[in-house]
Amino acid sequence: MKRTPLDRHLLIRAGVMERMGRTQSANSPDFPPHSELKPGQFCFENIDDKTGWLYVCGSLNNLEWSTRVNGVATGGECRALVVRNLNTRNFLNDGFNVHGDCRELKFENVNGYNCFDEGFSAHESAECEIDGGKFYGNENGIADVNTTITVYRNCQFYDNVNTDVLLVGKSHRLIDCQIVNMTSAVALNAGLRDKQQNFALELERVSLKTDQKTAPGHARVNGGTLLLKDCVIENVRLNTLGADVSYQGQNQIDGKTVAGP
Repeated sequence: MKRTPLDRHLLIRAGVMERMGRTQSANSPDFPPHSELKPGQFCFENIDDKTGWLYVCGSLNNLEWSTRVNGVATGGECRALVVRNLNTRNFLNDGFNVHGDCRELKFENVNGYNCFDEGFSAHESAECEIDGGKFYGNENGIADVNTTITVYRNCQFYDNVNTDVLLVGKSHRLIDCQIVNMTSAVALNAGLRDKQQNFALELERVSLKTDQKTAPGHARVNGGTLLLKDCVIENVRLNTLGADVSYQGQNQIDGKTVAGP
């Protein structure tokens, strides 16, 4: 069969996505040999530049094979776009992939899940507001980079592979959001990538907790400014080395109150 775009592979069996532990990161594992596959597993072996063999262990009923790169994608100059009531799943890159010089982009009641890379990702100088969304089952729930400015309201991030929330753009706000760390993924990774760039993160009424695991989760804000306002953090180790941290309202960190001025 044809090789997929980006040479990424997602097999969906009866609505359940399988990635075989593979991501776009450098430490992604190779497929096991087809002779060693277990029921429910698959592998893809390239034949030449255009085709390859797909091996599936188990029933061939109710199978789907992902071939599209992004659910929603932008590029160039974009102004005042609104996306409402949309689910994006099982894409080989991102559910929502925002590139370009974007302003006043709004996403309302959107879900990005079970994608090979991110559920939502903003790049370059994009400015986006997301109100109501779930981002799970991806390599990273969300990942906003470069000089992006993003605001998330009423969103949930959980059950991702590497990072639930990755914010390394210019300015980011999470308001009335829940980060539920259920896997070995980093719950929150934020901060400076470019030392010449300012960075600001605001967490307002954000819940940062673990679920279905006893080991503590991990969160890191490296540099820039961090404001916590009326947040609840439980069983998550928050590392703010190099960041200028301030508190407002009543914050609960592992049962202890950290009040602002």
